[in-house]
Amino acid sequence: MLPIPLTLPTPLALPTPRSRTKTVLRIVAHACAWAMAMAIAIAMAVAATQLPASPKSPAPPKPSAPPPPAGSEVVMMDAFEVSAAKHQWRYAQSPHFEILSSVNDVKLVTQIIRRAGQIIDTFQKGCALFRPKHNRPVRLIFINDGGIERFLTFTGKDALQTARDRPPVGVIESSRRKGHVRQISARGYHDDEQIILLKLIPQKYLDGATPFDERVRENALDLAINYLLVCADTHIRPGDAPWLASTLNSMRGHSAGGAPWRLPDNFESPAYGLAGDVFARPAWFTINDEHMSVGRYCLACETRTYRGAGDFPRGESEEAIVAQKKTWGEFLPSPRAGLRAALEQPVTLTHSKKNTTALVGHELCKQREALDFVYYCVFNADPKIRAAFAKFATNPGRQPPDEKLFERCFGADYETFHEKIYAFYRGLARNGGGGNSDYKNNPWGPPAITVAKYSNKDIPKPVLFRNAKRSETSLIVSDWFALCKAGELARQTLIKAGKESEQARTDPEIAAALALAEVSPDAKGDKLKALAMLEWVAAEGKTTRPRVYCTLSRMLLEEIFEMKGRDYRLAASDVRGVIGPLITALKLPGPPPRVYVQFASVWKHTDIKPPGEYLEIIVSGCRRFPGEMELLEEAIPLLAANGHQAAARQLEALRDDL
Repeated sequence: MLPIPLTLPTPLALPTPRSRTKTVLRIVAHACAWAMAMAIAIAMAVAATQLPASPKSPAPPKPSAPPPPAGSEVVMMDAFEVSAAKHQWRYAQSPHFEILSSVNDVKLVTQIIRRAGQIIDTFQKGCALFRPKHNRPVRLIFINDGGIERFLTFTGKDALQTARDRPPVGVIESSRRKGHVRQISARGYHDDEQIILLKLIPQKYLDGATPFDERVRENALDLAINYLLVCADTHIRPGDAPWLASTLNSMRGHSAGGAPWRLPDNFESPAYGLAGDVFARPAWFTINDEHMSVGRYCLACETRTYRGAGDFPRGESEEAIVAQKKTWGEFLPSPRAGLRAALEQPVTLTHSKKNTTALVGHELCKQREALDFVYYCVFNADPKIRAAFAKFATNPGRQPPDEKLFERCFGADYETFHEKIYAFYRGLARNGGGGNSDYKNNPWGPPAITVAKYSNKDIPKPVLFRNAKRSETSLIVSDWFALCKAGELARQTLIKAGKESEQARTDPEIAAALALAEVSPDAKGDKLKALAMLEWVAAEGKTTRPRVYCTLSRMLLEEIFEMKGRDYRLAASDVRGVIGPLITALKLPGPPPRVYVQFASVWKHTDIKPPGEYLEIIVSGCRRFPGEMELLEEAIPLLAANGHQAAARQLEALRDDL
């Protein structure tokens, strides 16, 4: 039996004699494609220099193409040319982002990135959930009005504001003064390899009356929230932790300042012994160069929601006043919903006259307690609590989130941990941490807390923009299209870059991205060309994208089966050829689960026994991704059949939990 080395074999030396001719043809096809693109570009450039100038009869302008119909895969190249003319792309890098911007207000964009980075840093120090699961940098695209059609309309992503981007019920945004224009929330998408965010800043917003500092604050906060949400999405199964998104979006509530707020008429509550009936609203979120504070609750927001209930007593009669005082006395007197309700029963409250005060009060109580749970865990000084929170949110056993899982993560039941949370918040109020003596004896503690204090070294440095290279713009833009399931737009973007730019044409990352676009189910690509390019990129070894090597391995395996039939058992040379790219992918930083799945699945197509070190690689992948059912299904029978019964039994127990 031939040993299979861990070192990467040379891809072009791997094929069997029958496939060697095909490989040569693929390489020739690939070289010809790039040579033809170069020839076209050169010919166009030469022709442009030889055209005679004619001031009396200038060439008519090229008409712009209409946008494609909904659902069409036809790519209007004229539209690409028009879009390119509208954008002067600038490029920068920050600790969190690889940035592409066509917004002319460079100062605003720079300050948004700087402040967003400060917010992100604060959350990431407290919780691993807010760090990207991928090792590729998060891409960030700023566009102006000129990019709406290309980036949003053509990709079907023009529904800009969604429920995910709004504060929960019981949290009210700042009211808009005359001339102020609402900022547009960022869009964020991800797959198992990368995250891309897109932020539109329209000219109408830039021409509005919003002060510069407020523009920086609201756009930085929106960008940071969407970054944190999409990072969490890479770790958490959809639907497992709705309270996390609700907590982050509560920061979109109103800021401090504005007209003093007045307590509702006949408001009487043993919990809220306020010194007067007029006071300033606490901010839901505050950040500057000295500190960051978050709001936990706001009486102004919540009493407004509470009064909207259909059975709230109305009127000015003596009977109505007595009823109002009684009803206000029952308004959120203490944290009594409990963590079971807060974490297992998502808040579904909407503004409706059918709501009762009992329902509204209970839902607002759940919302407060879920928010308090998140902030207590994320910003806790104890790293064990922060780690337990991340484990609970990611739900490694994939069981429904319940008290059993909670006890496994935190080592305490709901009631015990609930008491611990509110002992902490009440302690803040008694020790002056709330900044307001009105809340000293409140069962909830202060309405806002400071979660971070900064020194000069904590403030991110401004990013430095430069003119973007064509390869940079093409890669980031094409990846946006790919994540939006607009594979043909991604493919045409890369082809156009290769035709028009020598720098893009010789970039291995462009070739890698184009090869992936050629095999995208959303594109009209050429698999032969894709395989040739993938082999070339793998041989060069100049890409760090695991997907490139996974795709190459899969295509090589498919080619063998096309030639020899689905029942063919892989020979040693076949196995070396198929797993070679996967071994390279496994050596890259943070390979995704798909690499391990493919690596394990190869062995069911051969009679060759996998070496022990290969089985250990598969086991390590299962431990790293304990919730990946597909990986477990591939790994367990392979391990059991090859002398690793103990590991197989452990993984079976994990699979049963799933």
